[in-house]
Amino acid sequence: IWGFDYPDAGVYPNRIRDSFGRQLVLTWAELGWSHNTVRGARKGPNQSTAPVGFAKEFGISAIALPDGTTLNYTYATIDASGYLGRLEAVARKNASATTLWGRSYLHEDTRFPAAITGIVDQNGARLSTYSYDEYGRATLSKRAAGVGQYQISYSAPSTDGTQQTRAVTNPLGLTETYTY
Repeated sequence: IWGFDYPDAGVYPNRIRDSFGRQLVLTWAELGWSHNTVRGARKGPNQSTAPVGFAKEFGISAIALPDGTTLNYTYATIDASGYLGRLEAVARKNASATTLWGRSYLHEDTRFPAAITGIVDQNGARLSTYSYDEYGRATLSKRAAGVGQYQISYSAPSTDGTQQTRAVTNPLGLTETYTY
């Protein structure tokens, strides 16, 4: 059984508890404003008043874990708007703020500035790679040295636009096709 505590109107929980009494304490940061109906319309978090048609968005900045460590998240701007919508890094720190491990997130595909294309550990070693097609759909996922590689290809929609297929090739080279 899980319990969630909300300090505000019920959108962002600040505490998650389980039936054993363990808890996660969540801290949220303002990322900025995004438009409710216009895709890609964003503004940075430092607006003095709410822009018309925009909603404030938040991202987790820290999670205090039951063992006394904390996960700290950092974000960067996606574009010149100042909107902090791109996850840059996470670091696990002990009670004296010493980093135990960390991950940095790469965003190398200029078509999709918020899309994660790779993960690097605290020593600079690339742990994984992700690729996308022109529509922003995932086409490749693999860990270091090509381990655990999945490739995904997509068909064009059916003539009536109601069906499409996706073929997923797993690390063993076997392909499964999904129709949706």
